[in-house]
Amino acid sequence: MVRSCPARQVAYIRVHRPYEGEHVHQAADRLLEWAGARGLADGQWLGYQWDDPEIVPLEKIRYDIGVEVPGTIGADGDVSVTTFPSCL
Repeated sequence: MVRSCPARQVAYIRVHRPYEGEHVHQAADRLLEWAGARGLADGQWLGYQWDDPEIVPLEKIRYDIGVEVPGTIGADGDVSVTTFPSCL
């Protein structure tokens, strides 16, 4: 089934080498603390990997852990913000 996703703003932390150690869990904990302090921890959480490990060397893989946030939120420390356009 194909569904429509509206545009949304996401606060995220980028994780390099996500397959090694606890990098993803540590980033998720930091983002949860950041989001909780701003009353945003109940938003939709996302995890997305930008690179195909069949093609890209594991040491160059990028993974983002994110949470949907209102448009008034900006980047802060190691938390970046991006907007995803609407899509199917």
